[in-house]
Amino acid sequence: TAEARRIAAKGILPPRFILRATIAQMQQFIAAPAADNPFVTAFDQRLSLRLGRQLLPYGSGGSLQFDGLFASVRVWRKLGVQAFGGNPTSPRFVLDRGDLLAGSRLFWRHSSDTELGLSFLHLYDRDLTMRQELALDARVRPTRRLSLSGMALVSTLEARLAEAELGAHVVLRPTLQLSLNGRRTIPDLFIPRDSIFWVFTDQKRDEIGAYVYAQPWPRVRLLASYFFLAGEGGTGHR
Repeated sequence: TAEARRIAAKGILPPRFILRATIAQMQQFIAAPAADNPFVTAFDQRLSLRLGRQLLPYGSGGSLQFDGLFASVRVWRKLGVQAFGGNPTSPRFVLDRGDLLAGSRLFWRHSSDTELGLSFLHLYDRDLTMRQELALDARVRPTRRLSLSGMALVSTLEARLAEAELGAHVVLRPTLQLSLNGRRTIPDLFIPRDSIFWVFTDQKRDEIGAYVYAQPWPRVRLLASYFFLAGEGGTGHR
């Protein structure tokens, strides 16, 4: 501080034994892992709440938009529980997504890049069960340049795999990145049985492809993608 510098300029310094003891305490303090740091423990948020329109980012109902409440609680160390509920939002000219959803997710979070979750979703429509799903999702970053992710979702009503996805993201260099993605979707499991569209859906749809991101110059960014699609109706590209 300014006061400390002013005193030091006058040649007034603490005794050496005080300096040595202070430095030793500071070194011991910063050497401890972040999880054992008392300040981290004191300020760590064990409970978080979100209210309003939002997306379910992981597991069952992934990317499903709804108006409602999302709560996350860290119950023990890296183990936590999430619960959510509300009204699914259905954009205009899109098939109705139901009247009410509720679910929960058990997760183990090693870090911001490594997490494993098991989730359950129940979706109602006019007092009838529209969708009921159990999902396993995972994210891991084994190296600084490689990130992996995966998800498997099972319809408990039909006892069938509804969706599965694997992805990898590679940072070849800061200005060149590559993402690989493969997905299998069973479209009919996401449409109500009383809908006229159910009979027109494919029983299976596969896609595999990649994204390439490049920044050859500071103000120039390029993004390219290619995916191969395969279903009962044939094959295609996008």
